[in-house]
Amino acid sequence: MPTRLSEIEKSQFCAIIRLGCDRATACMRLGVTPAQLRIELAQDEAFAKNVRRSAAEIELEHMRNLRKAGEDPKNWRVSQWWLERRAPQRYAARTFGAVSAEQLDALFDQLAEIIAEHVPHVDLATAIVERLERQRASWEQAVGAAAGDDPCASEVDEAAGEVRESDDDPPRDDPFPHEP
Repeated sequence: MPTRLSEIEKSQFCAIIRLGCDRATACMRLGVTPAQLRIELAQDEAFAKNVRRSAAEIELEHMRNLRKAGEDPKNWRVSQWWLERRAPQRYAARTFGAVSAEQLDALFDQLAEIIAEHVPHVDLATAIVERLERQRASWEQAVGAAAGDDPCASEVDEAAGEVRESDDDPPRDDPFPHEP
């Protein structure tokens, strides 16, 4: 059975996350395997919450920096950059011939209507439309992964709410002094 993380290691782990590193980097720095981390997160809800909050804190800090920079009209590109990444389906630059998620949905809806209209057997029409729906889900998943959709975004959003509720927490000291 893997060794449990000490409270000091948990604190250091969260400090590394608050610096902006990902979980893999924090694991490498502390000599923890991903399996150990998963077990620890599953067994210690307080630690899991602190990890989520730590990730949200650094994200919020950078969002504040972007918002502040964007207040200056000469930094209009900050707003453009943020919009492209926050809602790429609406704001990201597209290459010629690229299809948006909305366009793909409309195409599948039209195909379903055509099938329902022209395939006389209800069972066959239903089977074809269900197969198209499975294919659409597969494509959407692939497009989301390629676009960098974050499967943990809801966790970060949840933790961001926790951080907003307690922005008056005292700043934490960096447990890792600058190394020579």
